[in-house]
Amino acid sequence: MNRLLSVGNKIVAYVDSKKYIGDVIVAVMLAFVPIFQHYMGIVDCGSTTILVLLLPYLGIRLLSTLSSFRFSNLNFVLVLIVFFIYKMIDHGTYFTEVAQVVLMTFFMVCACQSCIDTDALKRAAICIAVMASACLIIQYFCYYILGFHLQLVPTSALLPESSSWIPGAQTGTIDVTGKVSRIYRPSAFFLEPSHFFLYACPSLFITLFSPEGGKYNRIFAILISIGLILSTSGMGIAVAVGAWGLYFALRDDEEGAFHLRNIFRRRNLIFIGCFLVVVVLTFAFVPFVRESIVRIFNNPEGSTALSGRTKLALSALKKMSFGQWIVGIADTTTHLSFNMPGFMATVYKYGIIGVLLSYEIYVKGLFKLNMPYFWLTVILLIVSFFSAHTHGTFFMLFYVLLLKEGHNVSKVPWIRGAK
Repeated sequence: MNRLLSVGNKIVAYVDSKKYIGDVIVAVMLAFVPIFQHYMGIVDCGSTTILVLLLPYLGIRLLSTLSSFRFSNLNFVLVLIVFFIYKMIDHGTYFTEVAQVVLMTFFMVCACQSCIDTDALKRAAICIAVMASACLIIQYFCYYILGFHLQLVPTSALLPESSSWIPGAQTGTIDVTGKVSRIYRPSAFFLEPSHFFLYACPSLFITLFSPEGGKYNRIFAILISIGLILSTSGMGIAVAVGAWGLYFALRDDEEGAFHLRNIFRRRNLIFIGCFLVVVVLTFAFVPFVRESIVRIFNNPEGSTALSGRTKLALSALKKMSFGQWIVGIADTTTHLSFNMPGFMATVYKYGIIGVLLSYEIYVKGLFKLNMPYFWLTVILLIVSFFSAHTHGTFFMLFYVLLLKEGHNVSKVPWIRGAK
């Protein structure tokens, strides 16, 4: 027994001595988790496989930090952990649900114990978003100049339930419903434009409003913005335009800081005016931008991008009883013939209790985070009313780890000094 303990201690000490390299590798692998959820894997899917493969290393890393463990270390994710425990026992419990809760709780505890390098995760996510944007530029060049669609998604590796995205990945002109789009809609190595938007939008705000500034952050922000626009995602275009509008409206070039009072500076008002003119001209003379924005609010052929995501979901919520509004109806929405955005899905499955518990981590970010992560939190809250992925396991883990990095670097909440 003593020999086993001695060997165990040596393994823990060895892993701890290599943590600076190991933690970075783990962070890079975690940055790919939202992307691989639609691919085949050894365990369930590609994303679950990554998480399972990381368990041994992170388990050993966690053991090396037990001496410094305090329950106060979990303050950042404590309510979210309670949410996962609540969803496990609400409407009954089954094995896959228990496994999901254990995995999510484990990775959150690891993040709070600094076993996951969230700074490296952030940098990896930025690099992936920039590479995807570069790929979109190349796809446009191939399609409009060379006359062919450059396929970057390995469709043969997709899960059977992801087959509806294959025509779009292979052509760039067929949407998930099977209809041929009037505009070219590539999405690099993501399955569809909205997936790229959900992944890249945090990197846009982190690079654009970085307190350190720097030309590389600005270059990355420009490339990601170009990618969001070229993806033709209506939400992506709106967020990219909104982010740069905030940048020009709030920035103080002399201090390099962002304050609400800067909106009324003459120089900034001129910048805003010029920016709006450019936006209007782009809307008027660039067809794919115009059609991408218009389809958010108007679609003569059917539902708009907004109503298509919310109309049926709201209709389902209206049928819920008072008790169901409190605790929800079921653990899943797979029996429904339509997708439900994150907020509506949480109400449907876990009721108001689930909403309060799951949104706490986002809402408190509004009062604790610096500017890049403050606006990221605002966008996540808004997008949760239109996209299911904000409350999906893998994207939620990705967002929570990024917000943990925001808590690590936020010395003073932006909203406190925004005036």
